[in-house]
Amino acid sequence: MERCPIEVWQRILAFACTDGGYTSCSLSRVSRLTRLVVLPVRFTSVEINSQDRLLAFSYLLARWESRANIRHLFITVDVPLWGPNTTRGERRAMLNAAFKYILIRAAPTLNTLVIHNPDTFDVSGTDIRFPYLTDLSLPFIRPSDSPFLPSDYVADTRPHKSLFPALERLHLMDSFNMRDSVWEEIAELTPSITTLLLSGVQSYTSLPKFLRVLLKTPVPEREGDEQGDPALEGEHAQFAPASEEAARAAAVCTYLPNLRHVSVQVHVQDDDGWCDTGMSGHGCMMNGLESIRKACEATNGAGRLYLSKKKKVYGVPEARQDWLSVVDGRDGPWPPETSQLTLLVAK
Repeated sequence: MERCPIEVWQRILAFACTDGGYTSCSLSRVSRLTRLVVLPVRFTSVEINSQDRLLAFSYLLARWESRANIRHLFITVDVPLWGPNTTRGERRAMLNAAFKYILIRAAPTLNTLVIHNPDTFDVSGTDIRFPYLTDLSLPFIRPSDSPFLPSDYVADTRPHKSLFPALERLHLMDSFNMRDSVWEEIAELTPSITTLLLSGVQSYTSLPKFLRVLLKTPVPEREGDEQGDPALEGEHAQFAPASEEAARAAAVCTYLPNLRHVSVQVHVQDDDGWCDTGMSGHGCMMNGLESIRKACEATNGAGRLYLSKKKKVYGVPEARQDWLSVVDGRDGPWPPETSQLTLLVAK
């Protein structure tokens, strides 16, 4: 090892230390020389999967005088808010403070970020800016305190609050209870987004209506005997022309000029788990999404819609596997056509 220049070893280790921190930590314990060599890439890839590790890593960063150079971060920390294992208020405050401090130290160089637990931390509600973040996975985006668009829908300026100015791909892992306001929040936070992945979607009847505006797909013509048929209504889903919803959707889409790839993973539930209303709404949504997907494939739209069905919830093992795949330069959860990111490196 002594015969090889340190710069060469560091280039090699930059490719090796992408497993969440295990390799870099192990190499740091081999000798003083390897500790010195691995130092610049020690935190290239960091995985935090417990409360104790979250606190320990924040303490380590507090003692770390130089820039940490964290490029890939995966956080899945369970902080129960109720039940027999409820995390008490004082410890929960410590965990939130540690989480925010880690993000502050990581933000200047971060490229990929995955935060899995839905009730733990809210990154979109902070004031931390991530100038080089290109790939973000969150359970959901919490609603904003104030509306993004003015009441008269005038869209003559760019979003003023871009926490993720370079973000290209956004994955919302828990889209079961999506709200219509989520599109405004995405436009406000991620002005450069090109690809959106929604997991766990179910009975969201407004989804095909908005995607028809976003992807600019025409509404299929109705046949004479189709008028008023509930089973076919989803296929023709659209906001009523000249309605407030249609105007707002069109205004939001002006802030999403690059969002042309949308992937929807629909949660499939057993038939005996549906009520009649839920089954009807889910069917309408699926008909509408399928109609838009076909129109995009026929190049009648401005983008592409990728549609898949899954029975299992998008859990920690799948999220971790996809994160490691993206870190290694592979597709991860994204359609292959959208896997080529513009990788930004902090200087």
